[in-house]
Amino acid sequence: MKMLNSGDVSAHFSSILKDVKAGNEITITAGKKNEAVAVIVPFKKWKPHRQNKMNAIKSLFGIIPNDEKTLAELRNERLSRYENIN
Repeated sequence: MKMLNSGDVSAHFSSILKDVKAGNEITITAGKKNEAVAVIVPFKKWKPHRQNKMNAIKSLFGIIPNDEKTLAELRNERLSRYENIN
């Protein structure tokens, strides 16, 4: 994995994209300590954090939505509980 600071990324973005397209991952660093702040990965290797999203939804609504209940329906049910408190 290649490491580049943010200034190098700005100056050589086109060539970096060619490297990424070829399958390489690039770590971008920034700040005085050159701390890693981001990673550019080829799209084929990228995996969205669907499980993290589902866990967040489960913590908010108590269940994971399926085809029967949409997120909007779950939100409306949750809001109606609070409206009926007064």
